[in-house]
Amino acid sequence: MTPGCPDTPTGRRPDAPTPQPGDRVVSLSAWRNREEAQERAFYEYVSLAKKAQESMDFSDAIAAGKAWSRFVYLFCSEQPK
Repeated sequence: MTPGCPDTPTGRRPDAPTPQPGDRVVSLSAWRNREEAQERAFYEYVSLAKKAQESMDFSDAIAAGKAWSRFVYLFCSEQPK
């Protein structure tokens, strides 16, 4: 039962849409974890890109490029389930 809706037999809000076959349900915690991972990847990229810019070292540039790739992958990968 949903708090605040004790009289609903399904335990769902009366105005909530009825799930249909094939609908995906995404947990809020999965979204938060995804957003936190995206943010960590972004700041890792920023840090490594700054280091590469300052050092002008090719290996630092490769590390920054890999961090950028991880950052972009998190936005292009499948949504959490």
